[in-house]
Amino acid sequence: MSEITITNTDWSVLDAVRTAISQATLGGEAIFASVDMTTSVKHLRQVQLAGKTPRAVILYKSTSEHNDTDGGRLGWVTLELILSTRASGGADASGRVQEVLRLKNAAVNAIETDRPSQAVGAATSDLYRPAILWRPADIELSQPGVDPWVLCRLGLEITYALPSGASH
Repeated sequence: MSEITITNTDWSVLDAVRTAISQATLGGEAIFASVDMTTSVKHLRQVQLAGKTPRAVILYKSTSEHNDTDGGRLGWVTLELILSTRASGGADASGRVQEVLRLKNAAVNAIETDRPSQAVGAATSDLYRPAILWRPADIELSQPGVDPWVLCRLGLEITYALPSGASH
């Protein structure tokens, strides 16, 4: 049996995202009260609307790969950031929209400022992968008269390179 090495690169990417969001501050104060990670939508529902706010939950979706031209592999981690907070408001939801966009922009800025060290843009003859690919945000507001939650689901893919198919 061959001796193998496990670098666990996809986990390193996820952990770097969690660290960047956890350490994001504004005026010396943490932007997010908590940052959790899950792979389960059921677990997500249990943690996203509970506890101190604002909250960030990292939902790991998948790791994908593609052979590169030099015998290595391009990999990318697909995840979703779910940002939630309580934000009061009446019939006009502009204050809640403003707050959730502030949180979205804070998360984007935190990750872009403190990028995972593994993140690389890469291309083959049939594939181009940017280092970080942001997906459109999906914002949901609770109904008027209900606990005033606001959620932002923000898709994200982070690309990395492995020197070989046995370098995971």
